[in-house]
Amino acid sequence: EAPVPHMSVEQLEELAGQLHTRKTNSIFEFAQLLGSSGVHAVAQDAINIWIDMRPFLDSPDFESEANTWRVLHETYCVLLVPGSTCGVEEPGWFRCSIAGILPTHQPAGAFWQSGPPSPSSSDDEAEDSD
Repeated sequence: EAPVPHMSVEQLEELAGQLHTRKTNSIFEFAQLLGSSGVHAVAQDAINIWIDMRPFLDSPDFESEANTWRVLHETYCVLLVPGSTCGVEEPGWFRCSIAGILPTHQPAGAFWQSGPPSPSSSDDEAEDSD
């Protein structure tokens, strides 16, 4: 059985505050990174951000939102929550949660620097390779 570190209530409160600050900073940094890449994003709280993927949908409907989710998940291993599952009435919004990021890790979403992939171009590439 692994030893459990003993921490005082004060130490736990301090650690919780540090983690909250780190996550809050990360979510705003991620929103800025997306914004600098031309992707509109809105930080909801310390761990959630809403990403506006409407410009990347093939059509403004929930079927296209589901296709975009599938391409991001299957092609890039990015798992976002489609807005439609959270009660968002307009297709194209995705919720992203950031948790457990260490300061030594590269900021989440750095692949967006060159711009997000187009779902239709990923499908075309898959067809070309067949």
